[in-house]
Amino acid sequence: MPYATMENLPDFFRALVKGLPDLVWIKDPQGVYLACNPRFEALYGKSEAEIVGKTDRDFVSAELAAFFRRHDLAAIEAGRTLQNEEVLSFASDGHTEHVQTLKTPLRDAQGRLIGVLGIARDISDQVRLREDLQRSMARMVEAERIASQGSWEHDPVRDELHWSDEVHRIFGTDPASHRPSLADFWTRIHPQDLAQVQETYAEAVRMRRPYIARHRIVLPDGSLKHVIEHAEVQCDDAGQVLRSNGTVQDVTARVLAEQAAGERAELFSAVVAQSEEGVAIVDPATGRFIEFNDAATRLLGYTREAFTGMGVHDIEAQQSLEEIRAQLPRMCGAEPVQFQTRHRRKDGELRDVVITGRGIDFRGARYIVATWRDVTEARRAQQEIHRLTHYDPLTGLPNRLLLAERLGQMLAQAQPEHPGYLLIVNLDRFHAINDALGRPVGDAVLAEVARRLVALTPMADAVLHLGADEFVLLVPPELGRDHALTAADALRLANRVLHGLQAPLQAAGHGMELRISIGTTSVPHAREDSVSEVLRRADTALHRAKRATVQRISFFDESMGEAARTKFELEQLLRTAIPGGQLRLFLQPQVDARGQLVAAEALVRWVHPARGLISPADFIPVAEESGLIVALDRWMLGAVLRLTCALREAGKRLRISVNISPRHFHSPEFVSWVQGCLARHRALPEDLMLEVTEGLVIENVDEVINKMKELSDLGVSFSVDDFGTGYSSLAYLKRLPIHELKIDRSFVHDATQDADSVAIISTILSVAHHMSLEVVAEGIETRQQVALLAGLAPQIRLQGYHFGKPLEVRDWLARWAPGTVFEA
Repeated sequence: MPYATMENLPDFFRALVKGLPDLVWIKDPQGVYLACNPRFEALYGKSEAEIVGKTDRDFVSAELAAFFRRHDLAAIEAGRTLQNEEVLSFASDGHTEHVQTLKTPLRDAQGRLIGVLGIARDISDQVRLREDLQRSMARMVEAERIASQGSWEHDPVRDELHWSDEVHRIFGTDPASHRPSLADFWTRIHPQDLAQVQETYAEAVRMRRPYIARHRIVLPDGSLKHVIEHAEVQCDDAGQVLRSNGTVQDVTARVLAEQAAGERAELFSAVVAQSEEGVAIVDPATGRFIEFNDAATRLLGYTREAFTGMGVHDIEAQQSLEEIRAQLPRMCGAEPVQFQTRHRRKDGELRDVVITGRGIDFRGARYIVATWRDVTEARRAQQEIHRLTHYDPLTGLPNRLLLAERLGQMLAQAQPEHPGYLLIVNLDRFHAINDALGRPVGDAVLAEVARRLVALTPMADAVLHLGADEFVLLVPPELGRDHALTAADALRLANRVLHGLQAPLQAAGHGMELRISIGTTSVPHAREDSVSEVLRRADTALHRAKRATVQRISFFDESMGEAARTKFELEQLLRTAIPGGQLRLFLQPQVDARGQLVAAEALVRWVHPARGLISPADFIPVAEESGLIVALDRWMLGAVLRLTCALREAGKRLRISVNISPRHFHSPEFVSWVQGCLARHRALPEDLMLEVTEGLVIENVDEVINKMKELSDLGVSFSVDDFGTGYSSLAYLKRLPIHELKIDRSFVHDATQDADSVAIISTILSVAHHMSLEVVAEGIETRQQVALLAGLAPQIRLQGYHFGKPLEVRDWLARWAPGTVFEA
């Protein structure tokens, strides 16, 4: 028979192939193209007529052409369909797709080879989702290790017992060599506890209910551990055990990490057989299915006979009949139309699907080629990832990552005349409970406080857990119902919360009364309010409440303490300090995991002739608010550039980072000023790192990106300071030409005791790894912190008092770069 071409294929099949969203092509046995569809034309940026008669060597590199040919020959040699994954770059517009390619040898009626059929499907979204889920599962495994809590699963039919790595660690066995079994498990239980555990398990089987067992285990070296098991048993109608699974937690040292959040999301299988997507030709006038593939019926649970004669309205579960009739004409165009909806299977189950439709002409009539892809599991997985990231696993409440988002929404919606309110609730001396009674009791206290707060608050989703001993209540203005929400309403709520939380409680068998402090502020306080300002005011009010002896509720007001007068006096003094030579350049080293100097951060100190050393915590906020921060920045940058030049001339070249304020960065002349400063001091741009905050990109995103790119092109590096504490989007982050992320000291401080902090640090390290960014961890104070961070990322850079306090430049040079001549 003659070789196939798109033109001599049956008309109806040719129309169907041309409408498919997949790449389809046919080659002869020598690799010469015989036919292809429009999607394949986009790959090489040529028409079918220009492609037919040529080989891959006419369009791609010899290496890539050889790769394609090897897979063609492999399918021919195997005599069956073979599949592989690859990344294709489309010549039509330069975009790339991760595709699954199927290659099938074609034979005529006599069995003679006539060519190879190729089909490639875009699976880029599924691959990204798969990688996201793998990272999420890796974080869950790490959380399991930190919590000393492992998991197991038993299949009695196959007599297979699976232990997680953490269970192996608890039992003192090697996962590489030890194969657990139920019989083996019984032998590891302490003889005095064995009968009780077996009876507990048998009772759970009889009653078909979960069980909890506390017992001892004997390790291979003869030592004992105390563990607690939570498990459930699944049985069939006859009472036969089908499956049992559970967790084992080491409670010997009474050190429990917060339980891992939720079930692991199952990896959604994105790469399926060639016909797994439903494909159908639809009559646009009636919505009836004219022709369809087997996958269309399988996805919806119908037989082919039952599906014949059905239409879109029979399976559509989200749109009304009128909406379907309005949608069909839109899908008749030449350009593909894609949207999400829900299909109802024959058994009534609703499935989320993505539909792609486009019009085709066939024998003078117009039809719709529609494909649909089931994304139900993918959507559930995304929701689970979101839950794991944004909710506290212990209390189930939103965490600090959601606070900025919700507070930003309130700022956008409320007005100063009719504000909402933010309450920070603090459990005073909560650490004493953990120290005296142990972490399990502390966790029980936090869970009870969360439960009470939800019950005491008009809107349950307005309660957030910031971690450790702090909770936040967001009270929107609409809770005033028939009147504007007032400060009196907020005070009444604060009093209700105060008394509700100070009532005696029981936690893990211990009775106690909590001491509570509450700081409150209106949201917004002024028309030009911000998330950071709201939190600053609330913290100020909370600190006043903590100092109170009776009424431990404090509202922020402008006259708190003597803050206003102090700021005014500092501003006047600071205006003379900058030109008066009262500022001092200090440096703090940044080292690698071995303690070797790799960089430094420049810090400013103010030595007043009468007041002495003034803390940066006092004068930096004043400089920000007054606009003096620009002059302060410029003094710092000039001093640092002179220092880098001196170090280079001494043969001790070092990159030094400098904090740049948003106000200075947004000034129109910022880029040109930095360029001029580099030239004036004969400094190399590669020796300068500018530190910016996440909040910098919230406004004028394009301006920020353009300025950073312009300086980056010169060789200047950028670092995002206090990463993970701000509220900018990762969508912005990936657009910025940054080189470094700095992990905020708040995460480092709690990392050796707080699983959430470790999870956040791991996430930041993962983001940095995938974006090829360097990472600096601030606030390193202990060897344990060094060991933890070096274990997570050996290439990490470390900064903190453990390696050296900030020193004035002359003292710092004597310690870290002796022999350098520098005139301050």
